[in-house]
Amino acid sequence: MLSKEDKKLHLLIGERLTNLRKKAGYSSQEIFAYDAEVPRALYGRYEKGSNLTISSLYKILKFHKLTLKEFFSKGFDELKIEVTKKDSKEKKGAKKEKVVKKTKR
Repeated sequence: MLSKEDKKLHLLIGERLTNLRKKAGYSSQEIFAYDAEVPRALYGRYEKGSNLTISSLYKILKFHKLTLKEFFSKGFDELKIEVTKKDSKEKKGAKKEKVVKKTKR
């Protein structure tokens, strides 16, 4: 089962893919998927927020001539803040563990 953050990420990726497709002049998911050489049925799911592999995302971005960095630079600001806060807490916890291990020796 996906967490709320994961669902939000998938939906944001789907929205971004939809916007890129439309910006490229494709009104049809089917025609875009065919041109981008992505399985038609899967591509429709990606735009709806279904999980996709890095390989599939890379193939789609390659078609749009975008890097992963460029793709995630727009529309993901709110999510980045949430991830950053979580990562900071995890790093602090890891540092405390190291300190405890050193003092036990």
